[in-house]
Amino acid sequence: MYYICRMKKHNGQLLELEVRVTGFSLVDLAKKLKVNRRTIYNWYAKTNLPLDVFVRVGDIIGVDFIKKYPEDVKGVTNTYQTPLGGLANSSDDVWKDKYIALLEETLKIKRENEPK
Repeated sequence: MYYICRMKKHNGQLLELEVRVTGFSLVDLAKKLKVNRRTIYNWYAKTNLPLDVFVRVGDIIGVDFIKKYPEDVKGVTNTYQTPLGGLANSSDDVWKDKYIALLEETLKIKRENEPK
């Protein structure tokens, strides 16, 4: 049985809690989101996440974060896509997110071009 602690959790902790409670495989989630597991772990560690992360993950695991956590998610703002496809958020994380997005795109292209 799972109990939700009513202490204030940051956005990454809410995301992690719901993924773990649903029992959804992290590997499957990463594949469906087309990101690597490290990206998901980075999301878990962030205090602020873009709204589109909650929407994308929620669609896959079947959780409506906006309805379930209206107080916690209402301050989350939607973000825009940067030219490299990374999500724009706090200035410390922008370059890290761009780098991860670039690595993921490079791996995708490499896999597509491998001989079969």
